[in-house]
Amino acid sequence: MTRYWNPAEVETLRGAVLAETSPGGVNWEGVAGAVGSKTAKQCSVRFHNIEKFGDRPNARMQWSPLQDHLLLHIAMANGNAWAAVAGQLGVGVSVAKNRYYVLQRMARRDQPVLVLE
Repeated sequence: MTRYWNPAEVETLRGAVLAETSPGGVNWEGVAGAVGSKTAKQCSVRFHNIEKFGDRPNARMQWSPLQDHLLLHIAMANGNAWAAVAGQLGVGVSVAKNRYYVLQRMARRDQPVLVLE
């Protein structure tokens, strides 16, 4: 079994998941049989962690200035309730929280330094 997924395997995985899904769930052994080079567990992990969200692995969200402003505004209104903040923005909890702290660090860095003479 190979470790990395090539584009053909990913496309086969997507099609096989659709074909092997029933009211009882997904037949991961059947999906693995269709993919051929991966185990049922590898197919399940790849699908649940990456494919069903439509993101590439390690893909980063590009935040616009408007989204940054909304994040700061919503975070101020909700405090540390990151699930509420993320829900209003339509992103994951970790994504919202991490971006908030990145913006806080950027703000601290951009403030002028007081020089006492």
